[in-house]
Amino acid sequence: TNKLDEYKIDFRLKNDDNTYRIYEVIGKTHEKDENGFPNLIVGCMIDDQERLEFEEDLIRAKEKAEEADMLKSTFLANMTHEIRTPLNAIVGFSDLLGVEEDLELRQNYISLIKMNNDLLLSIVNDVLDISRIESDMMTFTYMDVYLPSFMKDIYNSIQLRKPEGVEITLDACSDIIFNIDRNRLWQICMNLLTNAVKHTKKGSIWFGYTLEAEGKMVKFYVSDTGCGMSEEQCKHVFERFVKYNPFVQGTGLGLSICQMIIDRLGGTIGVESEENKGSTFW
Repeated sequence: TNKLDEYKIDFRLKNDDNTYRIYEVIGKTHEKDENGFPNLIVGCMIDDQERLEFEEDLIRAKEKAEEADMLKSTFLANMTHEIRTPLNAIVGFSDLLGVEEDLELRQNYISLIKMNNDLLLSIVNDVLDISRIESDMMTFTYMDVYLPSFMKDIYNSIQLRKPEGVEITLDACSDIIFNIDRNRLWQICMNLLTNAVKHTKKGSIWFGYTLEAEGKMVKFYVSDTGCGMSEEQCKHVFERFVKYNPFVQGTGLGLSICQMIIDRLGGTIGVESEENKGSTFW
């Protein structure tokens, strides 16, 4: 065509290794015949793959930054609400404590203040843990842990939080010495057990560990006969601020923190659950 003075075409070619690369061809009519048709076209073919990949990286980085900004706003909004709740209770009951003369009521107020103090401390610790993990400042101190004694200590600790009508059982523990960060393992196990206690109003909770992968891995588990979850809920339970029961104390950060710590330790975490029949976190 005599209208073809300049042109630009993008296309892809398959290489010898069956991968594709993006190319750009730019051309221009250099000579025409007496009828105005091109006689000679001059141009070049450019391997454009790196530029395209760079643009895609920029797009992904932009989307990631936008997502991070949205998550930060959501995080701050949730934290403001979660911190305000126990603070209001502490301030309110402290004011009542100053004017109340009934000793029994004063004792109830003191108990409520202590409970909300513990909740506030837990929220602050969760926020600090997430900050340390994301900034890669969380350190791990590995040591040999004798698991039967370790699990017995956890059992004695969780008994103090056991609600009436719920039985907590520690399954038989085989002799294992496990090289792990003891404090982080304690944090994970207590978090899973505390969740089980929160969502089990009656019935039983049992926990323990087994050897898996021909003795190369230790599988810890916490099972309960609580409210359970649907298959869809199980998919999102390890996300931040996920709380399927708004009346249960907590920020919805505990399981997310557990997953982040376990990822750093080189392990995996999961859940099997059925509505109204209970859950097993492992």
